[in-house]
Amino acid sequence: MRWEFLIEPYPAPRPRVNRNGHVWHPKEYERYRQFIRIFSLSIGFSLMSELSITFVMKMPVSLSKKKKALLNGTPHLKKPDLSNLVKAFEDSFEEDSHVWRYKDVQKIWGYEGKIIVESVE
Repeated sequence: MRWEFLIEPYPAPRPRVNRNGHVWHPKEYERYRQFIRIFSLSIGFSLMSELSITFVMKMPVSLSKKKKALLNGTPHLKKPDLSNLVKAFEDSFEEDSHVWRYKDVQKIWGYEGKIIVESVE
C-alpha cells in the first residue's frame, strides 16, 4: 500500500533545555507531529515493521520554471539531513520500536512538499 502525507517534511530539531532541565521543542515541530498523528488516524495508517519513505522537498519559489523542471524528482542534496527527517516522522507516533527495517529512504526535489510511505510487506 501507498500513503501520501501532504505536508512539507520537517526535520527533528535539536532538543532545547531550559534552566529547570525541562526539554522542549519548537512549536512548528509540535504542530508537524500533531498533523502526522491526526492525518494517520484519518486515513487508517499505522507504522508497519518494514516500510519505504520518500521525502519530497518543495523547490524554492525563486527557481525558474526551467530549473524546476530539471530538478523535479532528482536527489535533494542539501539540508535538512535525511536522518532528522526520519526521526521527526517516527516521533509523530506513540510506538515506533517495532519498525525493524526501512527498505528505502530518500529525499528528492518536487513541486510540492509531501511524504510518501509505502509498505514493504
